[in-house]
Amino acid sequence: IATQYQSIGDINAQRLLDNNSDTAFISLVTELASKEWEKELVDFEMGNYLKEISEKKRKKIREKLLVELEQAQNNKDESEELRIIAELKLFR
Repeated sequence: IATQYQSIGDINAQRLLDNNSDTAFISLVTELASKEWEKELVDFEMGNYLKEISEKKRKKIREKLLVELEQAQNNKDESEELRIIAELKLFR
């Protein structure tokens, strides 16, 4: 979003949507693009939204990995457990 604004000076929802298939992202982009933006605040606000999006994505990944870890523990697959634990550390 910030890159698009910097390159063309506008936030165009359709262009962003054409390049993404994540429904949560599409919903967020539509909401953001429909707002009136003060030019001085675009970078600051986009930074805040991008942090929020990133944290939500990390949370989803952690939840998925925790389910996989539980399955690996139930299957007594130690190597898979270690792999998942290592991956979980990346998404703290």
